[in-house]
Order: sequence, then C-alpha cells, then structure tokens
Amino acid sequence: MFTLLLLLLSLLLSHTSFAQILVGGFKPVDHVDPHVVEIARYAVDTYNKKAHANLKFVTVVNAESQIVQGTNYRLNFTVLNGRVTQTYETLVFEGLKGQRGVRNKVGGFKLVDPRDPHIVEIGRFAVDQYNKQAHKSLVFKSVIQAQVQIVNGRNYKVTIRVADGGTYEALVYEALNGQKTLNKPFKAVVSIPGGYLPADPNDPHIVDTGRYAVDEYNKRTHMDLKFVNVIKAETQVVSGVNYRLVVTARNKNDQVQPYVAVVLERAWESYRNLTSFNPLVQ
Repeated sequence: MFTLLLLLLSLLLSHTSFAQILVGGFKPVDHVDPHVVEIARYAVDTYNKKAHANLKFVTVVNAESQIVQGTNYRLNFTVLNGRVTQTYETLVFEGLKGQRGVRNKVGGFKLVDPRDPHIVEIGRFAVDQYNKQAHKSLVFKSVIQAQVQIVNGRNYKVTIRVADGGTYEALVYEALNGQKTLNKPFKAVVSIPGGYLPADPNDPHIVDTGRYAVDEYNKRTHMDLKFVNVIKAETQVVSGVNYRLVVTARNKNDQVQPYVAVVLERAWESYRNLTSFNPLVQ
C-alpha cells in the first residue's frame, strides 16, 4: 500500500510539473546558457541581414522559454548600435528539427493597426500627459498612424488627431510592467500639399519598401532593374500608409536612373501594393 501511494504521488507530481510547463506558457531559463546565447545571436544576425543594419550582440540579460511543438524563446538582450548600448526584446521559435525563425522584429519600428484598442489607449495617454505638462486642453479624437518598436518594453510612435482638427506626433514608452511615459517631443504635424510628410530615406523600412517597388515593377514588366537606393521619401496616411519614394535603379546598360514609386501598405493586414512606378521627370 505504501509503495502504491508513493507511485501515485510520483505520477501526480509529474503531471503537475508537466502542466506548469504548458499552463501560463513561458518559464525562466538560464540567460547565460550557451544555447540561449546562440539563439540571441541568431536573432541579431537575422535582423542585420534583413535591415542591412550592423548591431553587435553583447549579452542576454533575461530569458524565458515556452514548450510548443518546438520551443519559443523570449529574450531580452543588449547590443551595440555604433557606440550606444541598447536593450531589445525578441521572440524566436526553434522547431523540433532545429529550424529557427524570428517571430518579431529586433529593433526598428513596425507599423501596427491604429484602430487597435491598446494603440488608442496609448494615444489618449499621450494627449492627457501633454495637457498636464503644457497646461493645454487638447481633446483626443483618434490615432491615424502607429508604429511599435520592441525594446526592453515597447516604444510607440503615434500620429494623433485632436478635436480641433490638429495633428500631433508623440513617442510613448511602455515598460514591461505596463507603466507608460510620454517622451518628448510632442509636436504638431504640419501637412504639405497632397497630404504627404517627409520621411527618412535611409530608414530600413523605407529602403525595404523601395526595394519591393523595384522588384514588383520587374515582375509586372519583365524588366531587370537593380535597386540602388532611396534618395527621397514621403508618407501619406490613408487607410494604411502611402509611400512616395524617389528610388534609383540600374538598367541593363549599367545606367543608374531615378524613378518615382508609390506603394500602399497596410502592415497589420500584411498588405503591400505598388500603385505606380515611373521615370522621374526632371
């Protein structure tokens, strides 16, 4: 009887341990474990290849794993971006056969649905905090564009419309514990004719969009242009974002020529479409 009770207790403990792995998802793992460090290096290397960046991996500061059909690794780690040390968070899936994939982007901002309730909450917070700090009385109306960056927490870059018709940009940091901070500047956006606003032509996402425009044009016209760079960029908030880019591309005669491309993107739907691509008339 005593032996039977020990056996039942052993089975119960085994079942409880197994349940703890599945229920609640992630559990802490050793952040200096060589395999965990290897996973973090993989995440940084993958980002550098996709974004043509040069982040240098430093160390893992926190690590968790989740058993699925394979393993999810949720990692916080530091990198060197030039001479600046930065902390990022990423999620990497490793399959049962060792195959890997980064499930969210390391560094950089990614467009998200501005209608998402949490994004709306971020927008309201930004307006409320600005009103308190600047003794203003702006009335929040909507978020018209939103981007998120995974760091040690999240940065939200939001474009906000207020009740008087004005448009403002804000940067809000949300820590892992949910605490929010409005980072300056909270500034008015001055529209230019046509509704387009200047953007950084060297931004990794802008460069990726320019490369997409050239590749898509080649597919549709059976041309063989080679993307070189983006020399000017503008964005326009619509139902998504229009990117109006001046890109340069090399033709089969080895001549580099400028083109104007317009790409519509709704990132939260994984939708991207080249709407026009024409030689730049100078």
